[in-house]
Order: sequence, then structure tokens, then C-alpha cells
Amino acid sequence: MGFEPSEQEMEWQLEHRDETQIPGLIAACVSTAIASVIIIGFRLLSRRLLHGRLRLETDDWLMFVAWVFFAVLDVSWVVGTKYGIGRHAVVVTDVRMVQILAVVGEAAYVLSMAFLKFSVLALYLKTFPIPRFRYIVWAVGIVVVGWAMSGAVIAIFQCTSIEYVWRTDVEGVCLDFGLRNLVTGIMNVMTTTLIVALVVPFAWNLFVDKERKWLVLATFAIGTSAWAISIIRLPYSIKVGTSDGTWDATPAFIISVVEIVMSMLAISIPTYRPLYEHIFGGGVCREGNNSRACRYKETLHMGLYGKDAQNDVNVTSPGTHMGCDHGGINVTNHIELVRHAKKSGSWVRVTDDEEEELCKAAEEVQAGGTSATPPTDA
Repeated sequence: MGFEPSEQEMEWQLEHRDETQIPGLIAACVSTAIASVIIIGFRLLSRRLLHGRLRLETDDWLMFVAWVFFAVLDVSWVVGTKYGIGRHAVVVTDVRMVQILAVVGEAAYVLSMAFLKFSVLALYLKTFPIPRFRYIVWAVGIVVVGWAMSGAVIAIFQCTSIEYVWRTDVEGVCLDFGLRNLVTGIMNVMTTTLIVALVVPFAWNLFVDKERKWLVLATFAIGTSAWAISIIRLPYSIKVGTSDGTWDATPAFIISVVEIVMSMLAISIPTYRPLYEHIFGGGVCREGNNSRACRYKETLHMGLYGKDAQNDVNVTSPGTHMGCDHGGINVTNHIELVRHAKKSGSWVRVTDDEEEELCKAAEEVQAGGTSATPPTDA
């Protein structure tokens, strides 16, 4: 952020010294913080329903790391409002603190976005076990690592002397802040576009029923929104290096936290299926001896024979009834012994009460037959 305004700029800032964007910045940080906790909470609950216990996978851990960096970013902007972020540069009370928080926030933003991308790539590796596709995913991951390292390192060491960021009496040279943010933002958009493009050929053919197509559409819609927000952020990010950076860059700060949370939501939606099934009738909650709180039925639809054919593999947890409307291969450890009797030419299931009556009748017949049989001599 630049703090050397011209004489005219200084006069203009003094005339508008009472203006503030702090309420909007704090509202954005607080609301996105709450939303992020809800998103992560739903993700953990879905994992709990899926596995019967809380078991996190690689993409979940990467998501959690991204959330930690997002929290650092959020706190940096909120604390920064105390020292002048969201106000004109002329009223900044502590230049050193503002610059330190700005550096921390910029590095945290890049790292948070990077780990969100890593989470998506980890999900790809788990979902699509195709060797050639896995090589491409790893290659994209290397590109993201390079982008993240360059963005974070440049944010911290943007000047030849770190102290020169907040001290003008120290000799040093700095990069063009605005240009650096623009290049980082463009790379962010490009890597996001590449990651989304990787899965497009697979996603539509993987889920062939209408319900799952809508789930895919919702995921892509929110993902596209996050991608659009990244593009909208670009022109605002350039203003970080202006002479009134604490004011001009505030919209970029607001857009940054919204962008991260929207990305979190888009990435987490595919993992919410167990929760969706549980709420809308796909899961069974049970109470009793040594039974888990909720059981989840997961149906994997794999298009193994093209678009016109579908092979269903239905996998259920203990205590879940498959129903009679599921074709394909049913894999379950739920075993139930039932009895059928032939009535009116067709086989019908015998209920527990009817079975009890049949057993009593059989016992009476057996007892009567035994008493009627005369004893024989040895």
C-alpha cells in the first residue's frame, strides 16, 4: 500500500476524512466467517453420516487447512480496521501495523485459495481412478503449488527489505503492488478454470439420473459464481498500491472473503449427499443397543457402458433396508430371515403373528399325533 499522496490527493483525503467503509468490511468478514463454519460443519456431519463415525479424508483435511488460512485473512482485515483499513490513508493511526496486517492477509488469501484447489484435486483423484486423468491432476497440482509459493513469498518479500514496507527511512526497492496482485489474480482465475475444465467431460456422464444432474448443475453454478467473483476482484486488486490504498483496496478485501467462502461451498456441495439423503428420506436413524445414531445408504451410479446403459452398485450400511426398487448389484450386510407361504396360487410373506399361529398349530398337530400313536414293545 502506498502512503505518499500528492498535495492535491492529501487535500482531497482531508476533505473526506470522515468517510468509512469499515461497517461493510466488518459485515462481510463476520457473515462469511459464520457461513464458513456452517459449510465446514455440514461437511463434517455428512462424513459422520457416511461412515457411521467422524472420519476425515484427504480432501477434508485440505479444506480444513484452507479454512484456517481464511480465518487468518478474516481476522487480519477486522483487526486492521482499528488502525485505518477501510478509511482514507490520511487518518491511518499505525502505518506499520496496517502494512503488517496487509502482508499477512495477502499471503493468507493466496494460501487459502491454493488449499481449496488442492482439496478439489484430491477429490478428483478419489472419484476418477483413471491413470491418465490422475497424471493430469498431479500436473495441475504442481502448477497450483508453484502459484501458491510465488504468491505467498512475493506477498511477504515484496520489498528488498521487509521493513521498507512500513518504514520510508530504510533503503529498499519494492515491486509494483498493483501489478503483483493483478498477475496473482490472473493466475488464480486460470488455475480455477483449468481445474473446472478437467472434470466437465466426466461429471455429466457419471450421474445419469435427474436428481444427480441437478446436484452437478448446482455445484457448477456456485463454482461458476466463485470463478466470476475472482474475475470481478481483479480490477480492485490493482488499487492496493495507490496512495490511498487503505480506502481503495477495501472492496478487494470484501470480495476476497466472499470469493473464498463461495469456493468452499462449491467444493463442499458434492460431499453433502449423505446429509441430503438423511434429511429427505435416504438415511435411517435408529436408537437402540449398540447401534449408531444414523445409518446412510449410498448409491453409486457408474456409467460403465456408455450413456444409454447404467450399472448400479447399491451399498448399504447395517440397519438400512434396500427396498425392492433397486436393480443391479446389491451389496449389504443387512440380513433378515423371512418365511413365505403359498396362498391362492402365489407366494406371500408370512408376518410374525401368522408365523406364530402356524407354529402353535404345528405343535398341536404334532402333540396330537404323538398321543394317538400306541406304544410298541421292544
